[in-house]
Amino acid sequence: MISEPHGLLWGILAIVEQQVDKGAGHKYLRQRISTGDWIGIGYDEASAEEKRLVIVPQIKDAKFGRRKSAVGDGINTYVNVRFVHHKLLEDDPAPA
Repeated sequence: MISEPHGLLWGILAIVEQQVDKGAGHKYLRQRISTGDWIGIGYDEASAEEKRLVIVPQIKDAKFGRRKSAVGDGINTYVNVRFVHHKLLEDDPAPA
């Protein structure tokens, strides 16, 4: 069973996905990626066969591909990319 907060989150993600499919969210996504608010984790397409995950660098004016969840800057492309908020990768401060 999905708890209420998770149900709400999945509903929000579905709306975001629909807007991105229509192109409405690309500006927002580009801003979040270029400022480092969101961090991408995926594979460098040039070396994807190595199966080594990389952190996608901050990209200004990122380009998105529907195939393989691709993100790139026109020179480098990253595939199977998933974005997380930068706070998820920060170290937790030691409890006092």
